[in-house]
Amino acid sequence: MTVSNRLGITELAASQVDRSVTVNEAIAKLEAGATFFAAIQVSLNAPPGSPAEGDLYVVGTAGTGAWSGHDKNVALYYNAAWLFFVPFEGMFAWDQTSDSLKRYDGSAWVAFTVGAGGISDADYGDIVVSSSGTVWTIDNDAVSNAKAANMAQSTIKGRAAGAGTGDPTDLSVAQVVAIIGDPDGTLAANSDSLFATQKATKTYVDGKVAGLSWKQAVRAATTANGTLASAFANGSTIDGVTLATGDRILIKNQSSGAENGIYIVAASGAPARATDADSGAELVNASVYVSEGTTQADTQWTCTTNAPITVGSTSLSFAQFVSSSLSAASTTEVLTGTDTSKYATADSIAALWEKGSDVASASTVSLGEGGFFHITGTTTITDIDWATAKDGRPAYVIFDGALTLTHNATTLKLPGGANITTAAGDRAIFVQDNGDNVICIAYIRADGKPIVASVTGTPFEMEVACSDESTALTSGTSKVTFRMPRAVTLSEVRASLATAQTSGSIFTVDINEVGTTILSTKLTIDNTEKTSTTAATPPVISDVNLADDAEMTVDIDQVGDGTAKGLKIVLIGTRA
Repeated sequence: MTVSNRLGITELAASQVDRSVTVNEAIAKLEAGATFFAAIQVSLNAPPGSPAEGDLYVVGTAGTGAWSGHDKNVALYYNAAWLFFVPFEGMFAWDQTSDSLKRYDGSAWVAFTVGAGGISDADYGDIVVSSSGTVWTIDNDAVSNAKAANMAQSTIKGRAAGAGTGDPTDLSVAQVVAIIGDPDGTLAANSDSLFATQKATKTYVDGKVAGLSWKQAVRAATTANGTLASAFANGSTIDGVTLATGDRILIKNQSSGAENGIYIVAASGAPARATDADSGAELVNASVYVSEGTTQADTQWTCTTNAPITVGSTSLSFAQFVSSSLSAASTTEVLTGTDTSKYATADSIAALWEKGSDVASASTVSLGEGGFFHITGTTTITDIDWATAKDGRPAYVIFDGALTLTHNATTLKLPGGANITTAAGDRAIFVQDNGDNVICIAYIRADGKPIVASVTGTPFEMEVACSDESTALTSGTSKVTFRMPRAVTLSEVRASLATAQTSGSIFTVDINEVGTTILSTKLTIDNTEKTSTTAATPPVISDVNLADDAEMTVDIDQVGDGTAKGLKIVLIGTRA
């Protein structure tokens, strides 16, 4: 059996019943289409002159030659030809040429970086609050330290628009209520019943964070009611997005709440509910991310309708999920499912994937912050540790030279359960589980070949047909010629007949390796019997070691009454 070039996935042989081409190409696509992958180079326009099997690139914006017409696609060299895959938004690629992380943003491959900047004082304008015809304004830079101190009291202060630049005055309860928009003045959590357009308060949604059921992202979301039968078909527009057949959309503003939900756009007519949100159980706490839109892009929405839900009759409500009260978690913290008071910032997420500092090899290697590391030196490694324990966190490693990784059952579990001698450019992925065990989940050589565990001692069986099933057998040499698929140490040989002979001389078979018999006592099948396993005289093997690719022949030394048909022989042993 062969394995795929990048992840070492076992492939099917062409001679097997399975459709090997279809399955193997699917495996290749699985490897190339992984959400996070390593490419030799990102944004290369001309294909390399002498690619190797398994080489992976990202085509630039002006592909030439064999890459022409495949701009921005992922290109995999597979079976001496290029396969191309269309990237999707959010896909990451590690550029091995530039040692940098790239992300596909839906239209281009861009560097995955976190920008820096700020907002100057000039960016702020006056704060203006208006309610029932009354306007309150706080001018930019109009509040001095003294005024700020005056405002830091037990009352809420402000001043009406046009009242000059004097100190703010106390606001009345009515003014505060008008500004906040809370009709009963209690700020009660059940204010949903008082606001027709507010389906749930923030506290209500945040209280359900731990039980959210996240669905695949939608392309766009509605902002107003529409006719379900015609307003959301291919070519229609919602929130500035022109819909296409197959798009996932969130419909949340229907006059009839029972029509709300997550849908798939059809070529014409009404959309169909998405299969991951077409039952009551799937809609309870259903949450979804919106990718595009003039006002709804990059927002998250949660279904706040409680169970039981009957699709098509229960009115569904969706509320925007807001996490403004959360605090940022650092990359060294271990966040648990019950800790809903923190969120991961762009910086902390980037720190989990960006290149960390190079690490010198040692008996115990300690990795710092980052997700990608170079291991230098030649010292044998018996343990890989993270500076801060993070159960389940992967580390992508490149070895800069030759050293030994020592397999053991806890601190360093290696593929095949055997030591690995690295070479410059070899790559591996390690993961630490919740028992502090370190497991190498992938290892690939610099030349693209995977690590293959030793198969010495693996059981081997091979059956060879020496005739058809209907023609009477006669004595003679080289009734069949075949080659050994691998080196084998024999422990047993057998022969069988489809039709046993009735009488006469005992049916006798010989097996030869490169023209020389491997049996000191030949295989025999007694009269009226179909197998050599019942023979009065068992065979004796004189040459148990069969070489890889050795030419083998089978002779019929003797037959009886001529009624025997359908000869087969079986070789049994272990791989050498």
